[in-house]
Amino acid sequence: MKFIFESLFLLFTLCVLTLSSGAYLLGIPYFFFLVFIFRNRRNGKVPVYKKSIAYLAIVPFALWWFLAPPSTFDSPWILIIPSWYFFFLALWQWQSVGHGAFLGFVYFTALLVLLLSLHSSSPVNLSFLCAAFLCWIFSISSVPKNWRTFLSIFLAAGLSFVLVHSFQKLYDWRQNRHMSGKWEENYRRERSMMGFSRVTALGSFSSNYLSDKNSQIVLRIFTDKMPVYLRALAYGDYSGGIWNPPKESSWLFPSHYIGDYAAFGGSDSSHSVWVQSSLKTFEFAFLPLGGGVALKEADSVQRIVGNSYVLPSENKDDWYYLENLEVDSLGGEFFLKTPKRLDSLLKGIKDSMALDSSAEIRENISKIRRYFANKFTYSLVVPMRNAGQDPLQVFWNSKSGFCEYYASLSVLLLRNLGIPARYVVGFANPEISESGSYFVFRRNHAHAWVEVLDGSWKIFDPTPPGNFRTNESGFWNSFLEKIKGKFVYWLHLLRNGDWRKSLDSWTVFSENLLRSWQFYAAVGSLVAILLSIHFIRQIRKRRNFQSQNQRVRELQELLKNAEKSIVRLGMKRAPAETVLQFLIRLQREKSQGEFSEKKRKRLEKATCDLEKYESERWLPNDSIEK
Repeated sequence: MKFIFESLFLLFTLCVLTLSSGAYLLGIPYFFFLVFIFRNRRNGKVPVYKKSIAYLAIVPFALWWFLAPPSTFDSPWILIIPSWYFFFLALWQWQSVGHGAFLGFVYFTALLVLLLSLHSSSPVNLSFLCAAFLCWIFSISSVPKNWRTFLSIFLAAGLSFVLVHSFQKLYDWRQNRHMSGKWEENYRRERSMMGFSRVTALGSFSSNYLSDKNSQIVLRIFTDKMPVYLRALAYGDYSGGIWNPPKESSWLFPSHYIGDYAAFGGSDSSHSVWVQSSLKTFEFAFLPLGGGVALKEADSVQRIVGNSYVLPSENKDDWYYLENLEVDSLGGEFFLKTPKRLDSLLKGIKDSMALDSSAEIRENISKIRRYFANKFTYSLVVPMRNAGQDPLQVFWNSKSGFCEYYASLSVLLLRNLGIPARYVVGFANPEISESGSYFVFRRNHAHAWVEVLDGSWKIFDPTPPGNFRTNESGFWNSFLEKIKGKFVYWLHLLRNGDWRKSLDSWTVFSENLLRSWQFYAAVGSLVAILLSIHFIRQIRKRRNFQSQNQRVRELQELLKNAEKSIVRLGMKRAPAETVLQFLIRLQREKSQGEFSEKKRKRLEKATCDLEKYESERWLPNDSIEK
């Protein structure tokens, strides 16, 4: 009876696999193969299991894998093709159970096929799946004899179906929870940084300061030198509280490489600093003024006027910035425009601050900084503006605001004086780690400042200080951040560290070495010396062997002649009697027997020859020659 349930289990597994894959033409020969095996086993024809067939079967399935449409990681064929191969293994083992094959392997492989076929969940397919499961249960245990056992099995199957269905619903809910209502707002607050986009509005930074996520770590900078300002984008035109980036841009190609990171700008000797981002919502690479960027496996990068680099979609996790490549004095003509509607406002502000276009740039900058420090207060709350009113007008009237407003008004004032200036957003004044080996930027380190062209582009921060950062994360969080920072950096070194560069240099050295004639001359000389030593040792060995053979032949001849002489005297060495035992016996008979003078001399000579043979036969040649 168990054999019948085994057959049904494999049949229903074939049905599940055929329906889930849609390969109905392939299911037909598998069905006839299953019937053929069933008939042979019923008739007692069980062949010996051949592993070679199982190994050779990989070839057609590997070709199928190579030709499968389409070959992407989200394609169902990545599961379908192995499923058909595993089911073939199950059938191939089943036909030889008891003759080299095992029923346990059949069950394991068939259940694996069912697991890989779960990507299709049609009602018919689920019915065949439940039938296959029940047949498997009945094939490994006795058939249930009462309704309680049946009920237990059906309840177990139903519970399994409910759990799988619930997990799928939970997964769908987690995937779609941020698409509407409160979930969307929470998702944006947790995963998105406000203010870093191609078009930004004044006030967009406030959510980074006021939300409950304001202490969330955004960037980790692994260096011993603190980067005070990391810029993302320098904006060009301002209108009605909106900043737009310059339209002019160019494409750069790699100048050198840092491991797998293509560097854009600078040389191989430029100091590079690795930046790790915990959020993937940035569109630009954060780097110091005048710096370059290195992106992983990038063949080109877009640079917007103002030295801002656009991150490709696959390079938003980490990058390198290259420090102080060159003195940047270009692009001033793109950062002089001011909106006409603000001319009267800017003129009144210039008069209040006593700004003069004929004065030194530094003098005007000092006046702006002093005026803001004396007349304004830092505040994260800006009064509401009326319809059609510019946010900077509200800021000037209220004499309070935060970095975006101070930087925006300063840029427009400098431009109105004919001084090129640009509005820049990024991060400033990072948090120093306890070890001092890396620095942390949190959400509330988001900042806006000014870059002014005074011979070269220089940083001007007009914002007065404000107590708005609350980075008190506690001992436990600080400890965890310390461990996480080290782990992240060590993992980065393991993947892309300088050891790979050393390995590359060793590869180049090896290639140059293999191309030089000196290397082959040295190898040839070494081989010649080793062969010479080998041949000399062989010759000496052969000579010693020949000398040893000659001595052995001489000793054997000596023993033969001595025994002949003794035989003539009427004595003979007994079988299994050693030469030493024979000598002792001869000595005894010589002392006890009566021999003529001639026989006695012959016996003494034979005895001396035997003593010589016994004493020299185990000695090396060198000791005999000495």
